[in-house]
Amino acid sequence: MKNITLTLLTLLFSGAVVAQPMVIVHIPRPMQNINLNYLGDASVLSLNYERIFTIKKYLSIAGQAGVGYDEEFKLCIWGNCTPPKKYLTLPHHVTGIFGKKKHFLEFGIGGTAMLGKENKYYVFYPILGYRIQPIRPKKVNFRVYGSWPLNTLSNEDLLFVPFGLSLGYCF
Repeated sequence: MKNITLTLLTLLFSGAVVAQPMVIVHIPRPMQNINLNYLGDASVLSLNYERIFTIKKYLSIAGQAGVGYDEEFKLCIWGNCTPPKKYLTLPHHVTGIFGKKKHFLEFGIGGTAMLGKENKYYVFYPILGYRIQPIRPKKVNFRVYGSWPLNTLSNEDLLFVPFGLSLGYCF
């Protein structure tokens, strides 16, 4: 008799139990980065600001601009060598970012203005890379990319490394 009473009470009160609605909290993906680039972008070292614009669920466009440092590549085996010329670099690029969650393929175009005391150059290049972009803000992003200059430099001693690494902070 106890079992029948408990079963009837359970069935009677189970209709009164209502589940709470599920609330989905949407935290937007961080759309701004500050990056420190090592090599690549015609710079030995550069500090960049990047803004990402979402086009579709799996496609975004990123615009980046920064300031950096580069110098001529000179090997001096014997004494009496001139010091290498140093350049202020202004790298910038526009890339498409394709992927989902945290892993993305990046492709686009970029350029770097190289400003020195005596000479000024502009390097134009395509970019192909891979990036890990966090889903939540206040995290670290990572990027590895390659590029190759499309225009010839009048100074062949300028250091242009065809790959680069980038580590940044997202907000």
